[in-house]
Amino acid sequence: MLCDVCQKEEATIFYKEMVNNKYSEMHLCEKCAYEQGVKKFQLPSAITNLLSALTELSPEALPRQMVEKKCPGCNSTYSDFRERGKLGCSQCYQAFNEPLADILRKIHGNIQHIGKSPLKVAVTQTQDMTKIKEIEALRKALDEAVKREEYEEAANLRDKIRDLEKEIKAEGER
Repeated sequence: MLCDVCQKEEATIFYKEMVNNKYSEMHLCEKCAYEQGVKKFQLPSAITNLLSALTELSPEALPRQMVEKKCPGCNSTYSDFRERGKLGCSQCYQAFNEPLADILRKIHGNIQHIGKSPLKVAVTQTQDMTKIKEIEALRKALDEAVKREEYEEAANLRDKIRDLEKEIKAEGER
């Protein structure tokens, strides 16, 4: 298809616009698109990585032995996975570990899930969880000390619990 403006170059940019419920469409070459002020759309890197990983699902992207390899759990092949986009069973993850790891690495940047929290929040939560667990252990020790009627030790444990609770509260206010 030729460019709608110059009618000389091949149209590589398809521009659609809706203004005041009026729809228009233009097919432009790069030069005319630039002159018209139409910016070339760049895909975000995450989508680019996803598309790149999906192209690796093609039969040409893997050695033949991997394409023909079967899962010992369900007898699915890697070709089956490529066709369906789904693994057959939990053992497929181990059987097709290598190509799956490559795909996950390209899509997510890592093969280990680190959660949805930003790193700073995750570190703070880890520190809080450590203190919360320490408080729980101290409360059990406090109950034991009270049962044994060792009130001086119980008072020390109570003070430690209060200090840790204050630290958690102070960190939460930052």
